[in-house]
Amino acid sequence: MPCDFVFHKQLGLVVTRFRGRIEDAELLGLYRSLFEAVDFEPWLQEIADARFIEQPASAEAVKRSSDLIRARLEGLGSTYRTTVIAPAEATYGLSRMYGILASSGPHAVSVYRTVEDAAESLALAADDLERLLASPRPERGQ
Repeated sequence: MPCDFVFHKQLGLVVTRFRGRIEDAELLGLYRSLFEAVDFEPWLQEIADARFIEQPASAEAVKRSSDLIRARLEGLGSTYRTTVIAPAEATYGLSRMYGILASSGPHAVSVYRTVEDAAESLALAADDLERLLASPRPERGQ
């Protein structure tokens, strides 16, 4: 699956992962599913692992996902924080654009090129962050 997410509520985190070619509908579907999930809480910190994207979604899909997130979070009284790991130029650029769009609402986005830099910003050891990024998604009902 090109996009998925795993909750680590005990750590206050949700990890979103992106692999291969990301279609626009998949990006939007990921965030719709994330926000509809029973475990979703707006205070969770999102870590978006974009290291393995071969072809990112379009700039229009990134804008639409920012709009979707803003609509879902406005009025909840908390800031949803996202840390993106995006080493490739195109993905890094789109992630920065996403951060600029998000800054007008209740969403703060930080973009890093390496796991080490992202881990430092999260006050985690890089090895611990790597383990979180690799953790399997639990089956439904677990």
